[in-house]
Amino acid sequence: MTGAREYVPSRLYLPDGRVVPTCVVEVSRDPGLPQQPPMPTYKSDLLGGGYPVSVTVQGRQHIGSAGCLVTDGDSVYALTNRHVTGDAGREIFVGFGDTTRRIGVSAPAQLAKMPFGEVYPGWPGQRVLANLDAGPHPDRFGP
Repeated sequence: MTGAREYVPSRLYLPDGRVVPTCVVEVSRDPGLPQQPPMPTYKSDLLGGGYPVSVTVQGRQHIGSAGCLVTDGDSVYALTNRHVTGDAGREIFVGFGDTTRRIGVSAPAQLAKMPFGEVYPGWPGQRVLANLDAGPHPDRFGP
């Protein structure tokens, strides 16, 4: 770390009189791309809470998990995080046995943020948002 201290002082002096100590950490760039972990697989064809689900975003696999199965009375959905499902129509996959199969696409019915008082009536928090981050995708396992 030759010369790093010449660029970053050991303390920052703020206008209000506070002094903030600093620390310089040396890092080096990894020339190789990280290895993509294999998609976890299960022997059963039944999907439930905790099962890993995967999506592809910009050519990279992202893995999340199914939280639970829910229904609107017409369709069954595997509920997961909205940041996993992404925009409506994104294909969702699950590993079964030695195969990875498409189980559906992310549904347009997604929740992001709602006023805290609407989610928890009577609780304080007038100008607070609850981050719901829910994005279901249709279940394709039924008869």
